[in-house]
Amino acid sequence: MKKFFLYPLILCLSICLISCGPGSADGEISDLENSQNPVMTDGLQGSSEPSGGETGAEAEPSASTEEPSSSTAEPSVSTEEPSSDTGETEESEFDALPRWTFDEIADAKAGDIVVFGNYEQDNDAENGAEPIEWFILDMEDGQATLLSVYLLDGHRYHPEDVDKITWEDCGMRAWLNDDFLNAAFTEAEQKHIAVTNVVNEDNPIFGTPGGNDTSDKIWLLSLGDLEKYFHISVEEWVEREKMMEEPPNAQTYSKYCYDQDHRILAKPTAYAIRQGCDPIDIEAEVEIFSNATEPYPGYYASTIAEFEAVRYADGCAEWRLRSLGDRESEAAFVVYDGRVEYRGTLLAWTLGVRPALTVTY
Repeated sequence: MKKFFLYPLILCLSICLISCGPGSADGEISDLENSQNPVMTDGLQGSSEPSGGETGAEAEPSASTEEPSSSTAEPSVSTEEPSSDTGETEESEFDALPRWTFDEIADAKAGDIVVFGNYEQDNDAENGAEPIEWFILDMEDGQATLLSVYLLDGHRYHPEDVDKITWEDCGMRAWLNDDFLNAAFTEAEQKHIAVTNVVNEDNPIFGTPGGNDTSDKIWLLSLGDLEKYFHISVEEWVEREKMMEEPPNAQTYSKYCYDQDHRILAKPTAYAIRQGCDPIDIEAEVEIFSNATEPYPGYYASTIAEFEAVRYADGCAEWRLRSLGDRESEAAFVVYDGRVEYRGTLLAWTLGVRPALTVTY
């Protein structure tokens, strides 16, 4: 009789001990519970490694979302490849060109890209200067003429606007052959840079005197150089101006220059932008004129059409030439969309710098 009475009592005591187990100091019963609950165990283990000190209540959701996110990673990767194909620009076209070190330049050919010298480009001085990429314009008799792929700086043709100037006397020339030369090239590299006889021809349309020829290590292209290397005809500009009775517009002349040679376009580096070289944002320009309706709706529509026609130039900027414009107080330049501006702009305006040089190898 006493045995039957004790059995229920012992059973009740056992149940109480088990139910109170999770609050025990040694945690042995808690481990037992977890071993019987694989979902909770997986959740705690999955959260403990990345979170370190998170509680189990917070860890469970993060663990439950971790696996689904990894399962969706594959589609996101697969969508990136088509976007790079469909978004192909002239920059990606140039990316496909061979890159040669200077030691390998003898194996290169005109049209390739060679890496030579270093200059600040990402606007982060703490990580040092970046290698400069150059288009090889031509190669002959152990010498190569190079033009920077990107606009490397923003600079004025001359520190101030004056009534008369030539390439020989301008501030740009002095800066390129001193500050830029020493910043971009080591003493060993400078020994490979030839002193070039730079012919400063008159403006081919307006006859503005180009001044004396100069001997330079670093120089800018001229209007004549654009015809020589990029095959952009002066007569093309003259004919279009005759038809329009004003400078050629973006929809016609720009496309002509771009089709002659895509390298006429150039994007500024982050450092050049910081120095005042202003790239074009086509989308922003279209939006501005799309929201403007008064008082010249016809003009706004025409302007939008011009921007739409040169979307290939998005992110490009204007860059200086050494030739003077339609007067001795202005210098020629290339517009962001590829147009060659023979009339020029004021000397003290900051535009992109695209250096050229001749190297001996």
